[in-house]
Amino acid sequence: MHVAVIGAGVVGLSTAWYLNERNIKVTIFEKNEVGSGASRGNAGQVIPSKAVPLAEPGNLRVALSSFYKKNSPITAPKTFNRQLISFLLSFGKNSTTKKFISSTKEMMSLSVNAMSEYEYLESKMYLLRE
Repeated sequence: MHVAVIGAGVVGLSTAWYLNERNIKVTIFEKNEVGSGASRGNAGQVIPSKAVPLAEPGNLRVALSSFYKKNSPITAPKTFNRQLISFLLSFGKNSTTKKFISSTKEMMSLSVNAMSEYEYLESKMYLLRE
């Protein structure tokens, strides 16, 4: 089996590592430099315990009110197109308390399971340092 991994950030390299550990041939494709995409934006950290679902009740209202503020971290295109409106409607539909609690529980489960994986990777780090 030969697998292509798209992206050489934290997630892509971790995926490639685990596949390689299972004797699966891996080719990594990266458009730019290693870690230059999303991993650069979060300093290469994946912290499930600090991740919460974005579709939190009230976030859509905050986002919409922030779109056109000068120093807002959230921006929107000058015009709303059908695709953006569809996304916003779907986001709003999924921004319920019930779905937020359900997603948060899933993220908590991921956090617990991730810790043993982090420990495993840390135990293997000597291989990368030699």
